[in-house]
Amino acid sequence: MKKEATASDTKEAKSAREMFQGLIEQVTSEEMAQLEFGDLEESIAEQGKRIMKRVLQEYRELRAQEKIKADGEEQCVDSISETM
Repeated sequence: MKKEATASDTKEAKSAREMFQGLIEQVTSEEMAQLEFGDLEESIAEQGKRIMKRVLQEYRELRAQEKIKADGEEQCVDSISETM
């Protein structure tokens, strides 16, 4: 059974860009050239789904970081306003 990357694996997991580059390299390899078209298509589809999941995970992480930063700035402004 393959392990899916989770949020806690983020630092160890490859980025979506790295995963996509790896897919490109794999598709152009001699090993993939030996596959039947249907098998190649299936492999690309499976890896493509994992890449898209990673893209979405990276997006969610980025949005969460932006929200945390914005919330922190908002709290800082509020605390400054209270002291004035």
